Amino acid sequence: MSLGISLVSMSKVLKTMGKDDSLTIRVNDDSDSIVIAMESR
Repeated sequence: MSLGISLVSMSKVLKTMGKDDSLTIRVNDDSDSIVIAMESR
């Protein structure tokens, strides 16, 4: 399965996270989209 995520864009998102934050990426097999959820702790 190819998600088609730009690594440049994803790295910008990851740089905004703190060391205790969490990131969840959800992909449905029958969908053409992903859900990225960041949680601050």
